[in-house]
Amino acid sequence: GPGRGEAPTKPKSRDAALADLLTMLALGQSVPDQGALGRRWGRPKQTVSDWLRGWETAGAIPKRRTVGRTKSLAA
Repeated sequence: GPGRGEAPTKPKSRDAALADLLTMLALGQSVPDQGALGRRWGRPKQTVSDWLRGWETAGAIPKRRTVGRTKSLAA
Protein backbone atom coordinates (compact mmCIF):
# COMPACT_ATOMS: atom_id res chain seq x y z
CA GLY A 1 0.00 0.00 0.00
CA PRO A 2 0.97 3.64 0.23
CA GLY A 3 4.28 4.29 1.93
CA ARG A 4 5.66 0.91 0.93
CA GLY A 5 6.91 1.88 -2.52
CA GLU A 6 3.68 0.92 -4.25
CA ALA A 7 1.29 3.74 -5.05
CA PRO A 8 -2.36 2.73 -5.08
CA THR A 9 -3.57 2.52 -8.65
CA LYS A 10 -6.86 1.89 -10.31
CA PRO A 11 -7.06 -1.64 -11.75
CA LYS A 12 -5.16 -1.91 -15.02
CA SER A 13 -6.77 -3.40 -18.09
CA ARG A 14 -5.30 -6.58 -19.51
CA ASP A 15 -3.69 -4.58 -22.34
CA ALA A 16 -2.23 -1.98 -19.97
CA ALA A 17 -0.82 -4.75 -17.76
CA LEU A 18 0.78 -6.43 -20.78
CA ALA A 19 2.32 -3.11 -21.87
CA ASP A 20 3.70 -2.64 -18.34
CA LEU A 21 5.14 -6.16 -18.32
CA LEU A 22 6.73 -5.76 -21.77
CA THR A 23 8.29 -2.48 -20.63
CA MET A 24 9.82 -4.22 -17.58
CA LEU A 25 11.24 -6.94 -19.82
CA ALA A 26 12.56 -4.43 -22.40
CA LEU A 27 14.33 -2.50 -19.65
CA GLY A 28 15.86 -5.70 -18.30
CA GLN A 29 14.09 -5.30 -14.96
CA SER A 30 13.31 -8.32 -12.84
CA VAL A 31 9.64 -9.18 -13.00
CA PRO A 32 8.00 -9.53 -9.58
CA ASP A 33 6.00 -12.58 -8.55
CA GLN A 34 2.30 -12.88 -9.38
CA GLY A 35 1.21 -11.55 -6.00
CA ALA A 36 3.30 -8.40 -6.45
CA LEU A 37 2.10 -7.98 -10.04
CA GLY A 38 -1.47 -8.31 -8.79
CA ARG A 39 -0.89 -5.51 -6.28
CA ARG A 40 0.86 -3.40 -8.93
CA TRP A 41 -2.00 -3.86 -11.39
CA GLY A 42 -4.86 -3.85 -8.86
CA ARG A 43 -5.94 -7.38 -9.81
CA PRO A 44 -6.27 -10.70 -7.96
CA LYS A 45 -3.31 -13.08 -8.18
CA GLN A 46 -5.44 -15.62 -10.07
CA THR A 47 -6.26 -13.03 -12.74
CA VAL A 48 -2.55 -12.26 -13.13
CA SER A 49 -1.82 -15.99 -13.40
CA ASP A 50 -4.47 -16.40 -16.12
CA TRP A 51 -3.15 -13.38 -18.04
CA LEU A 52 0.46 -14.60 -17.86
CA ARG A 53 -0.53 -18.06 -19.09
CA GLY A 54 -2.51 -16.56 -21.97
CA TRP A 55 0.27 -14.17 -23.01
CA GLU A 56 2.81 -17.00 -22.85
CA THR A 57 0.61 -19.28 -24.98
CA ALA A 58 0.07 -16.48 -27.51
CA GLY A 59 3.82 -15.85 -27.70
CA ALA A 60 3.47 -12.28 -26.39
CA ILE A 61 5.95 -12.95 -23.57
CA PRO A 62 8.81 -15.44 -23.23
CA LYS A 63 8.16 -18.79 -21.57
CA ARG A 64 8.57 -18.68 -17.82
CA ARG A 65 11.20 -20.86 -16.15
CA THR A 66 10.32 -22.93 -13.13
CA VAL A 67 12.53 -21.92 -10.21
CA GLY A 68 11.82 -23.99 -7.13
CA ARG A 69 8.03 -24.03 -6.83
CA THR A 70 7.43 -20.81 -8.75
CA LYS A 71 7.63 -19.70 -12.36
CA SER A 72 10.04 -16.88 -13.10
CA LEU A 73 9.99 -14.52 -16.06
CA ALA A 74 13.20 -12.91 -17.29
CA ALA A 75 14.11 -10.87 -20.34
